[in-house]
Amino acid sequence: PIQLVQAATAIANGGKMMKPYIVQEIKDDEGKVLQEGSSEVVGEPISAETAAHVRDLLRGVVTEEYGTGRKYDIQGVDVLGKTGTAQIAEQGGYLNGHGQYLYSFLGMAPYEDPEIVVYVSVTKPNLTTEQSGNDPVSMIFNAVMQSSMVYLDLEPNEEELLEEAEESGFDMVNVVGERTTYATELLEDKKVIVVGEGDRIDYQEPAEGVRVLN
Repeated sequence: PIQLVQAATAIANGGKMMKPYIVQEIKDDEGKVLQEGSSEVVGEPISAETAAHVRDLLRGVVTEEYGTGRKYDIQGVDVLGKTGTAQIAEQGGYLNGHGQYLYSFLGMAPYEDPEIVVYVSVTKPNLTTEQSGNDPVSMIFNAVMQSSMVYLDLEPNEEELLEEAEESGFDMVNVVGERTTYATELLEDKKVIVVGEGDRIDYQEPAEGVRVLN
């Protein structure tokens, strides 16, 4: 994972690859800093132009209609990244079957000038038949990325979100009580996640009338 993150820094930093460090600082009992981590450029494996082009492609993974990373498209956060699915070797062969893989996502944000890189992997998650490997990975990644954006004060402010919603959003319709198949068809061009196996919708979020980013 650390090697993957180091490689990703070249894409995030205009071709300059940074050496990750784990410990921010070490202090003695009196609070004096004995050792402090610092940024270090360890190579330039790609050009700035190539890095910018790859960032564009990785943004498409999250935003394009057939992108494999649609579940990582966090409202108000311009995420870019790459999904991963790896076979698991056991007892001289490879596992197969639903959920019997290592699922991962390496993402960064914000898109224009990435400051955060997050890598998450989940091995053999306990999935329902309706879930994909992206489901457990995105639950972790999205929470960590949003918290990190808040911590670094990189989240867009409320005014920016409202402007974006007015330009490209839609007013949520009421689907409570409707058949699940009808509700998903009605919102087929939106990002719909159905939780449970019932035939009708018992509860919805966002509520009817809420302005939602498309």
